Amino acid sequence: MGRFDRAEGVEGLRSTVEQKLTEIVEAAEARAHEIEDSALEQALEIEQDARQKARGRFQRSTEHAEQMVAAIDAFEREIGQALEKLRARGRALAAELGAEAPSEPAGEAAEAAAPDDPREGARRRILDLFLAGKPRVEAERMLTQLEDGGQYMDLLDEVYESRTETQQGTAPRRGGRRRRRPGS
Repeated sequence: MGRFDRAEGVEGLRSTVEQKLTEIVEAAEARAHEIEDSALEQALEIEQDARQKARGRFQRSTEHAEQMVAAIDAFEREIGQALEKLRARGRALAAELGAEAPSEPAGEAAEAAAPDDPREGARRRILDLFLAGKPRVEAERMLTQLEDGGQYMDLLDEVYESRTETQQGTAPRRGGRRRRRPGS
């Protein structure tokens, strides 16, 4: 084989290797595009699935929150009704106690007072404290916090001194057990 044949052989081999390398690179690029397309498709599916799940969770959370708000509203209505019943019972009890008090002839003073009368409002608050077993000092403190509360101090005497401790409801017991004296 001569030089020329050898050069042709090398050139042919080079050309074949280049062609094969080009085919390998093109196949690799095509495969890379296929992998990329597949990955993008999977990512899109995952994203859509995640959005759908998020919408479902949000919807369920919203429904749950609405149910909680409805339950709270119902509970609030029940509490309001119970408080109104307690207030009505307290007013009835206050009227009974007011009717028994010697300073008021059969509760006529309470009936004659207008519902928006500030003096009657202060009297009711004092009576509420009295019925709850609160000491006179606490009622005085409440009056000092009211605007013009000082002018109603006479109501303290009317409520606290006109009733016995047994009428005050659950008055706290003072002193506890008595100790025996030595030798007795």
